[in-house]
Amino acid sequence: MAILYAVLGALWILFSDQLMAAAIRDPELLKRAALVKGWFFIAVTSVILYGLLRRECRRWEEQAEKRRMAELALRDRDRDLERAHEIARLGRWTLDLRTNVFQTDERGGRVLGVTAGEHPSADLLAKVHPDDLERVNRTWAAALADGVYFTEYRSIVDHVVRWVHVRAEFQRDKDGVAYAAAGTVQDVTAVKASQTALRESEERFRQVVENIDEVFWLMDVAKSRVLYVSPPFEQVWGRPLSEAYDSAYGMLSTVYPADRARVKAAMEERFDTGNFREEYRIVRPDGSIRWVRSRAFPVRDERGRVVNYVGMTGDFTERKNLEEQFLRAQRLEAIGTLAGGVAHDLNNILSPILMSAGLLQDTAQDERDIRMLKMIEQSANRGAEIVKQLLTLSRGNFGDRASLQLRVLVKEMAGIMRETFPRNIELVVEVPADLPPVIGDATQIHQVLMNLCVNARDAMPEGGRLEIIGSERTFKAGDPPVSPEQRPGRFVCLAVTDTGGGISPENLSKIFDPFFTTKPIGQGTGLGLPAVLSIVKGHDGFITVESREGQGTRFAVYLPAAKTTATAAPVSVDRAARGSGQLILLIDDEPAIRTAARSLLERQGYLVITAVDGREALQRFEERSQQIALVLTDVMMPVMGGTVLVQALRKRAPTLPIIATTGMATDQSRMELLAMGVREILQKPCTPAELLGAVGRALAPAAAAT
Repeated sequence: MAILYAVLGALWILFSDQLMAAAIRDPELLKRAALVKGWFFIAVTSVILYGLLRRECRRWEEQAEKRRMAELALRDRDRDLERAHEIARLGRWTLDLRTNVFQTDERGGRVLGVTAGEHPSADLLAKVHPDDLERVNRTWAAALADGVYFTEYRSIVDHVVRWVHVRAEFQRDKDGVAYAAAGTVQDVTAVKASQTALRESEERFRQVVENIDEVFWLMDVAKSRVLYVSPPFEQVWGRPLSEAYDSAYGMLSTVYPADRARVKAAMEERFDTGNFREEYRIVRPDGSIRWVRSRAFPVRDERGRVVNYVGMTGDFTERKNLEEQFLRAQRLEAIGTLAGGVAHDLNNILSPILMSAGLLQDTAQDERDIRMLKMIEQSANRGAEIVKQLLTLSRGNFGDRASLQLRVLVKEMAGIMRETFPRNIELVVEVPADLPPVIGDATQIHQVLMNLCVNARDAMPEGGRLEIIGSERTFKAGDPPVSPEQRPGRFVCLAVTDTGGGISPENLSKIFDPFFTTKPIGQGTGLGLPAVLSIVKGHDGFITVESREGQGTRFAVYLPAAKTTATAAPVSVDRAARGSGQLILLIDDEPAIRTAARSLLERQGYLVITAVDGREALQRFEERSQQIALVLTDVMMPVMGGTVLVQALRKRAPTLPIIATTGMATDQSRMELLAMGVREILQKPCTPAELLGAVGRALAPAAAAT
């Protein structure tokens, strides 16, 4: 437009000058030129004015459009703000600090308990809960000086307590003095209830996880950081709780070295699948080893990504020990059954050796032959002792039970140990005089104490302290178990403690296994402790062991206390008397035993007929029932065993003296034989004196009874 105006102006000047020059020569033309120039000036001026007016009109329209758009945006913002207030359930309010006049909208009035409009500020303070009024005033005063005001307090509206959240900003003059405030108000009663419920839920969760025996833990995967570990960690690991937060995988250093690689591999492989279930050992700062069981599973976000791991770890050392003891008991029972069979066969082998060696010594003249026979007898006796331990292990051995004062047994043993044990071993014996008696076999209890004390001596080659402590212990139902065999009742405890090198954890679980020994070859058979365990169990008792490497070992034997203090009268053993031609029926399936026993009996003056089993023995008895004075029979035989034979003989001869011999007998079979009138039951291998003594007593019942 400006260019157009410039062009028109230039044309006007150009033509007007030319017209003026021509008009000077022609007055009429001058008049017309002046008229044309006037109209042209008017036209140009009109065009210019039109352009200017149009430009202004366009600018006015643009400004009007901007104002309209601004008004629309303002209305949209007000509408959005109103919608936001509606969604958030916010009420609006203002306060004139000069007049203390409070104004609120309808929603704000409902929250504050007043009608919409203007109210004195005192009306609002009257709704504040009395317990919160001082805090509200203090917060308001601080906000006047510092800036933004926000608080939560309880408001009483229509006798109903509500939680109110208030927020405000101040308007200030040029001097910074606040003269007005504007803000929002919101009813947060439901939020407060949810927060209270959440806190109560968290408190219940905290009480649960902090009072259970297992350790609860939570780990952040992305940061490899432990988020939470419950306090039982200190009891299980024996370490301060702060150590659990040092590193997500830092506690791997506490895992027993032999288990560490397995646990680490399981953590890396199975955490994501949620199948992490591992049992492993940890080492506490004091060096003790505990068994723990861990379970863990992943926590995933909405995209399925693992964000956290949650797990539980519990100490189950006691249960693990009980399980191992149970498995060991089952293993010992199986081995005991096998050992009993082996012992039976060995007894049948050793019996003729002992008998023959004793017989040959009576007839041997050469000193060298006599020494050889004594060596054979000693070797057979040594084998017999091992067999007795095997029989004890298999619970096939038995003896006379009587009321025993353990104080007397311990005193006798202490005297032997002081004479035979090295002088660098200090022996301490503390057995109360009022300790209750126990019912048991004195020989077997003596064997238990001797085996334990000898092991203690061998554990202290450089010397040390050996203690034998007696005490009474009463267990009640619900008491913490010290052994799987523990049961309610009164027990007498004999504890044998040494200060030796202790037993390693690997060997501690094997010490009661038959034939297991840590002693050098030739110095131990591995039957001592298994025999101890079998004897103690045979007396309805149980045994515990505690040991740490470098700190010694403690064995505690628990035997049931006797209900009576009466002691059994000693049984006298008669010297073997010579026979006077009495006929003895000898039954045994082992030819060597038959030969040796027959020779022994015939040399002693008896007549002997033999049979290989019960069926043949009945035939021999039917042939010479009137002449047979005694039956000497083995218990375990093929075709017809000794028990069945005794039953058959009792029907034919109720008063016939019968002696039984056995390489292995259970308490049940022993009771059955005694109930059928069997005079004595000899344990194989028996010496010639034992066999002849039993025969003499059986053939002279009147003398044996006196």
